[in-house]
Amino acid sequence: MFFCKGKGIFVLLFLFVSILITTSFAYFILQVEDDFSRSKWFLFATFNLAGFFCWTIGKMINSKSPKIFIDPKTNQAVQLVDSKRHTFFFIPVRYWGIIYSVTGIYALIKGDL
Repeated sequence: MFFCKGKGIFVLLFLFVSILITTSFAYFILQVEDDFSRSKWFLFATFNLAGFFCWTIGKMINSKSPKIFIDPKTNQAVQLVDSKRHTFFFIPVRYWGIIYSVTGIYALIKGDL
């Protein structure tokens, strides 16, 4: 895809999953029946949950240990670092966690987006 590299599409998946989790929690646990999707607390919880997912999973997928090979000519260890980046709109997945959290805090302060 032209707007994501590697596992960058997970950014949208995490937002979708966090919407499902917060909606299910409101309907089944809290038993809220009216329209709460524009509530500032719902948006705050949704975006911060998505931010948590992006930060933790993004940190895990980018923290692979470097591979060490032995050069057959010199018999010295050579360290290769995997340079594959996981980005969504040229921003690493981990930093989308910060963007989502700031958006959630903004929604809480301003009332709605």
